[in-house]
Amino acid sequence: MTFEDSEVRDFRTFMRLVDHLRALPIWDRKPREFTVRHSFGSSENPVSREGQLPRFEGFADSDLMALSTLLRQFWMKGERVYFNKISGILMKHEGELRPDIVEWVKLVRQEWKETLESNGAVMVTIKKKRYTANDALDLWFYSGVFHTEADKERTYLGLSDLGRGTVLVLLQRSIGPMVRCLCKLDSLLHIVLDRPDLDIPGAEDHHAV
Repeated sequence: MTFEDSEVRDFRTFMRLVDHLRALPIWDRKPREFTVRHSFGSSENPVSREGQLPRFEGFADSDLMALSTLLRQFWMKGERVYFNKISGILMKHEGELRPDIVEWVKLVRQEWKETLESNGAVMVTIKKKRYTANDALDLWFYSGVFHTEADKERTYLGLSDLGRGTVLVLLQRSIGPMVRCLCKLDSLLHIVLDRPDLDIPGAEDHHAV
């Protein structure tokens, strides 16, 4: 392989951070069950009957924060371990890689893209924009969790309880698929760098891995 030294260093950093992600104690805890409640009507025209979104399982706030500290580095452009950057380096060298590795990298890149573009089976529309998982992550990270951008803070604080709750559903439902993509890419890097003799499942089985 003719990877540049800086590329190998970034690969190793990515793999080390995925190891940290795998080692988080949150994976051994029972998921917390959430219910997003809302009231029908408005303050000007209240309706007494309350409703709720379907219950879903997710992470407690403290666990979500711990996970987000790592996840943000894989998601954010400009970070050394940005998912699209790391997988893109592999694709830059696709002529030197095994065909099955190349096929897997393409599939995992597509899976990551589809996850971020998904609405998580919930409909979130803010300022006439239909939100995706990527939008929910952006709003979550930059409305005060890691950095405060005034426009995103105003958007988030201006949401109803239902709006904030639905963004949380979208955010939480994206985490599992994102982590699976990260683990798959980590395994591919391990084969490329350390164990080129290892076989991998056929690409048709990628959703089962």
